[in-house]
Amino acid sequence: MANTPTGGTGRKLRGAATASAAFLVALLPAVALAAVFTNPLGNGTDLWGVLVKVLQAAAKIAGVAAALAIMWSGFLYVTAQGDEGKISTAHAAFKWAIVGTLLMLGATVFAAAVCEAIKDAAGSSSFSCPSFK
Repeated sequence: MANTPTGGTGRKLRGAATASAAFLVALLPAVALAAVFTNPLGNGTDLWGVLVKVLQAAAKIAGVAAALAIMWSGFLYVTAQGDEGKISTAHAAFKWAIVGTLLMLGATVFAAAVCEAIKDAAGSSSFSCPSFK
């Protein structure tokens, strides 16, 4: 067994971590009281406005995830180096990335169509349907 120092550096690190944590805890109320919060959802704070913002955010996240999945399948194909098993795995990954992308796009179109149908049936223009731009 090698000789290992007991204490020295570990105690210093623990002491520094404890002091840092105590400082941050003491500073937290001052920061919380001084902060000015703005509504991240914008002016529309009703239920429909929140739903529209959530759907728009989900569509953006799904679009990024779809692009990453397609790039990952391309990476799998490039790194397969002729191995039939890896090539079939890359093809399957690409196929499911495209299927997921089409499902995401279909759900977006479906949500917009349902919203327009509800808006027309209600005869009201008091709410706006999500636009996925």
